[in-house]
Amino acid sequence: MASPSDANKNVRLPPSVSVVEVNNQAKLPSDNISQLSQASSGAKTTLTSPICAADTGVPKTPPQRLITTVDEALIEQGYDSDGRRAPWEEAEHLDFDGPELDEEPLRFGPPPVSPVEPIQENVKNVENVAEKLVSVEDVPKLMVNQLRDELKKRGCSQKGKKAELRSRLVKAIEDKIPLVENLTIDKANLAGDSFSPGAYWDLLECKGDYVEDKTPEGFRAPTDPADEVSQVKKRNYAQKFDRMVFPGKTELPVMRRDGRLKKNKQGKVKYEIRAHNKTEAKMTFIRKNNLNVDSHPAEWFGAFVPIKSKGNDQNDFSMESLNRWTNIRALMENAGGLGGKYEDFVNFSTDELMKHIGIYLLQALSPSPQVEMKFHSQVEDPVNGSDLVHRSFGGIAWKSEKRHRHFKAFFCSVNPMLNVPSRDTHPNWKIHPFLKHILNVSKEAVFLGRNLSCDEQTVGFQGNHKDKQRITYKKEGDGFLADCICSDGYTYSFHFRHQAASRKITDTFKCSPLHARVLGLISQLPDKYYTLGMDNLYNSTKLCRLAYAMDQKVMVHGVTRPSLRGIPPAIKMDELTRKKDLEKVRHTVKAAVLKGDQVIQDLVAVACYDTKPVYFLSSACEEIKWIEKKRKVFDPNEKKTVDIPFYRLNIIDFYNYNMGNVDLADQLRNQYRYDSAWHRNRKWWWAIWWWGYQLLLTNSYVLYVKFHRLHGSKNYCTHYEYIKQIGLAWVNQEMYGPKKIKKVSNKREKEQDGSLTRATKRKIEADMMSASSSTSRCIQITNESLCPHGQLKRRLNTSFQHLPEVPNAKKPRCQLHRWARDRSGTEVFSGVITCSVCRVNLCVRCYNIFHMEPFLTCKKSAIASS
Repeated sequence: MASPSDANKNVRLPPSVSVVEVNNQAKLPSDNISQLSQASSGAKTTLTSPICAADTGVPKTPPQRLITTVDEALIEQGYDSDGRRAPWEEAEHLDFDGPELDEEPLRFGPPPVSPVEPIQENVKNVENVAEKLVSVEDVPKLMVNQLRDELKKRGCSQKGKKAELRSRLVKAIEDKIPLVENLTIDKANLAGDSFSPGAYWDLLECKGDYVEDKTPEGFRAPTDPADEVSQVKKRNYAQKFDRMVFPGKTELPVMRRDGRLKKNKQGKVKYEIRAHNKTEAKMTFIRKNNLNVDSHPAEWFGAFVPIKSKGNDQNDFSMESLNRWTNIRALMENAGGLGGKYEDFVNFSTDELMKHIGIYLLQALSPSPQVEMKFHSQVEDPVNGSDLVHRSFGGIAWKSEKRHRHFKAFFCSVNPMLNVPSRDTHPNWKIHPFLKHILNVSKEAVFLGRNLSCDEQTVGFQGNHKDKQRITYKKEGDGFLADCICSDGYTYSFHFRHQAASRKITDTFKCSPLHARVLGLISQLPDKYYTLGMDNLYNSTKLCRLAYAMDQKVMVHGVTRPSLRGIPPAIKMDELTRKKDLEKVRHTVKAAVLKGDQVIQDLVAVACYDTKPVYFLSSACEEIKWIEKKRKVFDPNEKKTVDIPFYRLNIIDFYNYNMGNVDLADQLRNQYRYDSAWHRNRKWWWAIWWWGYQLLLTNSYVLYVKFHRLHGSKNYCTHYEYIKQIGLAWVNQEMYGPKKIKKVSNKREKEQDGSLTRATKRKIEADMMSASSSTSRCIQITNESLCPHGQLKRRLNTSFQHLPEVPNAKKPRCQLHRWARDRSGTEVFSGVITCSVCRVNLCVRCYNIFHMEPFLTCKKSAIASS
């Protein structure tokens, strides 16, 4: 079959027509600062990261291409808009189970030997063989080949120039690194060939204090069986491990002693740079987008999803770019009277495109079987109709539905004038600019805290695609998987599993694609000494070493699997089934620490027997001990809920409270989402598009809440209200969008903030006293008096206390009913009261409407008929 580009000529389309004080005197601490001592006791690494952020993530954008008109007949036969076959038809097997979800087995070659006494048969009465063979004074006399031979004997790296080899050999001699050939093999828990020759696991002996169990009789720990009493006494380990301090510093507001924000003479909040371990908003991003505690949620979301393009690059992501690409694609499809499918098509505007996207936010809050049902009024469809959407889209349902079909047919998230690259290098090409924008803006917006977690996020998709993975262990079902690094529900970076891992990482570190993706995410972190939690899918001794070998020196912790992950055999425990045997081993803890490696020091492996053996790896823990926890339990004797103490291993507790960052991000994203399981997408890239759109929505909300809490503000929206205000602002910008209010005087600002001066307070009290005097007459309600500058302008002012009083007239009448009925007809006399401030007689039904409704003229007929 001929390609559609053979029958058409190539045509190139023309292009579519506040001040903050900062204290910068603080300096970052040295990399050698430790929590236990001034200088770290660990050996300096000789392996550094060869990659940077440019080597991972989204690939580069290809150059612009010549566009061609696609034949409609080819589209009906299965070709896409680029004249290529559908992606699922290119797959070799339809029942695709996806890439490996398991880490490849760690290769254990000839076991390395442990640094113990040298063999006396070969060397007699020698304290250190390495130092006797070659001394520090002999090193300058050695040639390059001799230097490399001596380094090879000690298991050190042989790369580098002569000066580097000399310094490396001198350090090896000073550190008394023994020769590999002169070591004995007398330990069963050796480290394996993933570590330096001579590295071994040292089984720790538990010599700490015993933990006294304070749990009352009749109560138990959460995981202990009800009728079982463990015979193992809990005991702490006495060993301490030296860990590096997180050096991250960011701009934080200066607080007074009473907890209030410190401000300058202009009323601006003062900031200073100081150390901080939590994830917070980056003030440069806040000032760049003019955000504050009074900003509308749509403005916060607009900082993550820009409306207007900020440069001349036609491939940058923004709503204007999406609108331009959508109109170009419609032109390529011959829409709009050129013989295409939609002859009545006209170009979208940016506001109109935002309306069609914003309606899906309302659909997420109030789901309907079809989005198009919301275009009908509630008179036409009382169940799923929406008067707001009906009016915002023009008031004609069938025209709105047809226009929405145009949106779904031509909506495009990539410049169609660019050359389409191979799916092997760009599997997510149809949303390439959007994914690239997500990675950039997510990193720009926050200061990343110390405690992070790495896990997968699932993008559900029910259609056909060769990269779709079979997922049976999650409620989301089949779809696409992305490995992510998150903090407090904020997604910082991601890497899709159907996108190839960096070959530079796999070739350098000799690791699996799963570990290469994780190392690529770690390479994008801005600081050092993060703690990264992982589950048993990722964690292994080899990954812990590689993560610390990179420039970021990330300390990994988390649960792991007992086999093929480098767990030393000395701490492994058999899983028992008999109840009597379980009582003897429950709460048993075994620990081993890695010694003799040149890259990572004090990597701890822990095995704890709970309901079954559980294994942990940690390069972040400082000690191993039992900590007291409490939980609320109902006490039948005291007839109330009491706090019952129980004990948990500190490594497990740290993992439980610092591993759920990705799960929290998933929870916030799935709480109000459009693309639920009963919405089937025929376009695979729509599933990833809505995942990315809701990811930015979640990130903006997390940042919005963090900024308010950092500045002591409690006036922030709930998650539901946040999404609702953004959806309303995108659907109807004029009525619900953020208002651009002009600057008012300082007196007006103080009145709005509630911080009134003494003179203003005295004036208000005088006005209220004069208004509540018995001699004052009632003000007549007219169209003029109800205006914003009329006599009744104070009826909506909440700074006054609008108290009801007994009317002075003998036969008081409701003035609002009289005005609504044009001073004719039956008048209301029952239940009439007088407002103490407005001096107006109102019935009970009209009292709230009069003081809360700003546009009473629109309610005139309803008031008259009430």
